[in-house]
Amino acid sequence: MSDATTGTPIPITDLTQHPPRGFRVRLGGLVILARMLDKGRATLAGKNGDYEYLTSIDEHLVRFLEFDPDALLKELATGKGDWEIQQWIKANSKSPRQPGKLKHFPRSWNGTHRIAIPKRSPSSRII
Repeated sequence: MSDATTGTPIPITDLTQHPPRGFRVRLGGLVILARMLDKGRATLAGKNGDYEYLTSIDEHLVRFLEFDPDALLKELATGKGDWEIQQWIKANSKSPRQPGKLKHFPRSWNGTHRIAIPKRSPSSRII
């Protein structure tokens, strides 16, 4: 596999050895996508370990862009790189999003949302 823009080989992501990219890593202005591609490639290679392709987090992106995740997996099987997959998603999305519209992607997944973690009371200390 190689990336069409650079000709650089795309390594098979071995998720039995290291985790996929984080879900807040942006690819084409989108969060979740890089992680989803890593999990898809690893699944195809039988190297996904405990990671699953098309989890509930992935489904947020699939619903937002309205593309077929099974068809995406087939595209990944052809050896396309990240840039080529981004182009495929743009061409095959039922509701393609322009960069300025990406801000409408759910805030909890766009890297700007902070999850409030409640403080523990002094009596709940771990000894």
